[in-house]
Amino acid sequence: MFHHSHSLKRFDLVEAALQIIDVSELDNQPSVTDLARILCVSRRTLLNAFLDVLGTPPSRYLLARKLHFARQALNSGASKTVTDAAFSYGFEHLSHFSAHYADLFGELPSTTLKRSDKLSRLILVGS
Repeated sequence: MFHHSHSLKRFDLVEAALQIIDVSELDNQPSVTDLARILCVSRRTLLNAFLDVLGTPPSRYLLARKLHFARQALNSGASKTVTDAAFSYGFEHLSHFSAHYADLFGELPSTTLKRSDKLSRLILVGS
C-alpha cells in the first residue's frame, strides 16, 4: 500500500508541475528550481518524481518541449529562419539549439526548414 501511495504522490507532483509548465509562456518557462520552489519540494524530489512517472528528468522534459514547439514552428512556416525559431522558444545559443534538435529529431533544424520550404513551394505551384 505504501508504494502505491508513494507513486500516486509522485504522479500528482508531476501533474502539478506540468500544469505550471503548460500555463507559462514558451519563451519564459520556469526552471527546475522555480518548479521545485513553487511546488514546495526539493529539486531531488521533483527529479525523482519525473523519473518515476515520465522516465526523464524535468530539465530534459522542458528542453524537449521547447524543441517540439520550435520544430512545429519550422514545419508550419511560422518561423522563417532557424535563428527565429531558436530565439522564439528561449534558446540563446544557436549551436546548442542545433545540437539538441539533431539529438532529438535526427536532423538539423535547417533540414526541417528546407523541407518545409520545399513543401510550401509545391503546394503553391499545385494551387
